[in-house]
Amino acid sequence: MSTARPLNDDEVFDEMKKMVAFIKQEALEKAREIKVKADEEFNIEKAKIVRQESLNIEAVFERKIKQAEVQKRIAQSNHINKTRLKILQERQQVLDDLFEEANQRIHQVSDDQDTYHTLIEGLILQGAYALMEPEIDIRCRQQDVDVVTSALETVADRYEESMQSRPNFTISEDYLPESR
Repeated sequence: MSTARPLNDDEVFDEMKKMVAFIKQEALEKAREIKVKADEEFNIEKAKIVRQESLNIEAVFERKIKQAEVQKRIAQSNHINKTRLKILQERQQVLDDLFEEANQRIHQVSDDQDTYHTLIEGLILQGAYALMEPEIDIRCRQQDVDVVTSALETVADRYEESMQSRPNFTISEDYLPESR
């Protein structure tokens, strides 16, 4: 049996030092565990925030790319439309010039009787083919009645050759207006 004897001051002090060292060691280990856990949570949270911000940046980037593409398409479309308008204006100008030239020439056609007679025959025949009717009324200028009358027999013969029927032409007395 051992008897417990009271500890002297040095022994108490040594025991206290051991206890303080033990408590200090436990506190350091606990602090290290808390620090490791805090670092892990920090890294997880940091990774989550970085991933979220990365997704946000990618979304903004995608929006900007789409916006740039839309702007590019709009600019392209505007350019194409301006080009089309320019082409249409040029085409209209050419057509206006052609109509003006045709209008000037058409007034000179009736001066050459042979050409005019051939033109009248062709026009009447073309109209007869388009209508394909047995009775056809012809409207012409009053000054052209003689030319049209002389062309009718030739036109009727040519039409009969190709269509195997002879139309009956009548010159209307509702005359077209005189040219300039």
